[in-house]
Amino acid sequence: MDIPLWQKISLRVQQALFDVKQQQAFLEDIASLVEDGVPLKQALETCVKVNQGAEQALAKAMLEKIAQGDHVAEAMKGWYPPAIVEIIRAGEEGGILAQTLHAATASLTKRESAFSALFNMFVYPVTVLFMALGVSIFINHSIFDSFRAITPVAHWPEDAQTLAGIANFIESWWWVLLLTIGILIFLFVRILRDYVGDIRPWLDKLPIWSLYRQLNAARFMETLGLLIANGLILKRGIKNFTIPR
Repeated sequence: MDIPLWQKISLRVQQALFDVKQQQAFLEDIASLVEDGVPLKQALETCVKVNQGAEQALAKAMLEKIAQGDHVAEAMKGWYPPAIVEIIRAGEEGGILAQTLHAATASLTKRESAFSALFNMFVYPVTVLFMALGVSIFINHSIFDSFRAITPVAHWPEDAQTLAGIANFIESWWWVLLLTIGILIFLFVRILRDYVGDIRPWLDKLPIWSLYRQLNAARFMETLGLLIANGLILKRGIKNFTIPR
């Protein structure tokens, strides 16, 4: 039976708002119960009873997959990154679900740390850029307005004319500037995360790309080590990191 459109929209919103901390807490709760000997189905039923919102919806979806005889990892698509879903799938197939749930939690922690480090690198230059734009607007109104009353803009020094033009543009088209910056950041993140073409080795030599590569390499090795240490064979462990995005 087809799901109504409003339910699909509601589900997408819940998935979008299901942040890393909630993802980690949910996995930790399930892992603790399973590790203590509680069957997965019963652990999920408990989560349905004690949780609300996104956690409850996710637990219900996982219970539906169990009822259908499918892997619970299938229900986690859209809620978790693909690599995390495949780690949990491997745990189900290998009979080490509790251990792989803990490994997935650790992987999420490393993933969050990597993105936090990248975010912090952007904070300073973006802050300086917006401060500079704000100062240019302040100068345009507090100083240049007085100059305009005395001397036509065409007679100003070239640098002053340029600054006044930039300030006027920002005031009139600030929304275009914000939209452009947002699009550039979006494209940068997508390229940083997903692009694997011929020039990727060259990009990985640049400061931000190289940091991202090092952080992801460290997270990959640590997660793979956790999987192998908890009984997952090497071939299957590597397979979980080579799924198509």
